[in-house]
Amino acid sequence: MEAIKGYASYALPIATALVGVWLLVTVVRYVRADRGTRVSMRQAVRVRWGWVRLARMAGLTVTDKTPGLLAQITASKDGTAPAPRVLTPDSGAQFRVGGQAVSR
Repeated sequence: MEAIKGYASYALPIATALVGVWLLVTVVRYVRADRGTRVSMRQAVRVRWGWVRLARMAGLTVTDKTPGLLAQITASKDGTAPAPRVLTPDSGAQFRVGGQAVSR
């Protein structure tokens, strides 16, 4: 346990440095990009953050009425049926500026 406490004092500065470097690289890429690329980068971020909602509105989701394994194990015999799962596809194809799309 003492060994873990010894490494804990190094973990926070290392994690902070890694996040700082990642943030710096992202900001530099954004600032150096031209105007059209910046617009595309912002749109790609909005699509990634709102993908589940966008997929539901576009009708890309499927309702699976079969309960998952954990729901089958934990469900009681005379209780209510588990809620159906709503499955949303992952966004798949990567674009140069970071956007993703799925087509089937």
